[in-house]
Amino acid sequence: MNEVIIKTIEYLNLKTNSKIEGNDPKAVKLIGGLITIGHNYDDFVSVIDKKMNDWKGTKYQEYVRPQTLFGNNFNRYLNESRNSKSRFERISDSVERAKSTYWRLD
Repeated sequence: MNEVIIKTIEYLNLKTNSKIEGNDPKAVKLIGGLITIGHNYDDFVSVIDKKMNDWKGTKYQEYVRPQTLFGNNFNRYLNESRNSKSRFERISDSVERAKSTYWRLD
């Protein structure tokens, strides 16, 4: 369990350019609690990536932190990341649909 917590915090630091300690009590408690009920490293990465994609460059970017990501809304965020596409993917899909109907994009 400790290895998953440390790897998750390292990944969060990498994605957000933050300096959360691997033994940060809040982060350890939140992530550890989620591991206890069956979540894994891939779930944490999925939520981090989803919320960074959604919130990067907005006023919500500062909330990409353990308290927000791994708190009460974790399952909702995880389900969002499993069921929805990023803004880039949605735009890319729109462009492909436009190309397939021969819209001019120039």
